[in-house]
Order: sequence, then C-alpha cells, then structure tokens
Amino acid sequence: MKKFFEYVQEIKEKQGITSDYAVAKLLLIDPTKIGYMLEGKRNPPPATGYIIADLLGHDHREVCTCLAYEQTKDEAQREYLKSVFFRYSRRVAALFLAITIGVGATISERSMAYEIFHKDMTYSQIIRIKARTHLALCATAFTSSARSFSGKLLASGTVIGE
Repeated sequence: MKKFFEYVQEIKEKQGITSDYAVAKLLLIDPTKIGYMLEGKRNPPPATGYIIADLLGHDHREVCTCLAYEQTKDEAQREYLKSVFFRYSRRVAALFLAITIGVGATISERSMAYEIFHKDMTYSQIIRIKARTHLALCATAFTSSARSFSGKLLASGTVIGE
C-alpha cells in the first residue's frame, strides 16, 4: 500500500514539480507543515486523499484507504483497511481480466490475468465478480464507444464467466 510520501513523489513526476512547497499548494496543505507530513510526524488533512486521487487519476477509495492505513496505529483497524484495499484491488483485477479477454490477449496473458484475479478468493466471490463483469460488459456493449469492442468480443467467441 502506498504512503503519503510516494503519492507526493508521483504528483511531482506527473505535474513536473520539484518543490514540496508547490505540491503543498496543489494539495491545499499549509506549506510549512508538509515536511512534517512527509516525515510521518503529522497526518495530512482529510481532504488530501481526494485531492491526490483527482490529481493522479486514481480512485479516491484506493488513496484514502492507503492514507488511513498509514495513519492508523491500531492493528485491528489496519487489518480492516487492508481488506478494504484488497477488495477494491480485486475489482480492478476483474476489469483488467475482462479487458484482457475481450481484446484478444494471448492464452498466456489470459491465464496470468485469471490467476491474479482469482488468487485468495472464495468460489462464491469469483462467481459474483464474474457475473458483475459480464453485466458490466453487456451494459457497455450498448454504448457507441464500445460497439467495436463488443463486435470483437462476439466475433472471437469469448464467453465471460467460464
């Protein structure tokens, strides 16, 4: 799970910024306090996770969960936050799997995606996510931007959920 410092580094790279002061301004943080936050001596304000997510194009759940995990000292709460993070990661893996299968990936790429997605999951979780993925793909097929994708999916004879 990423730490605040790592998100700041990613923002610097993406925005072409070199100073912590400029990042603090972007994150709506008092520039005199960002050094303490980067050292882990202070916690960033609650809105920071959402701002980071917007700047980097990440899901806010991922970023906020990572920041909360970093700030929390209680082990039971940390375990819960870790489970939230991995549940979200599985959803991302499901999307990756659907896209990989749909765009004609090689058999080895499909196998790798399938293994990543299904690792440490119960059978009922796999079935539920496969069903959601199938429904999401069906809904997407009706949009104009997905028409070519759905045509390839149908032409390839790929069946989601097997």
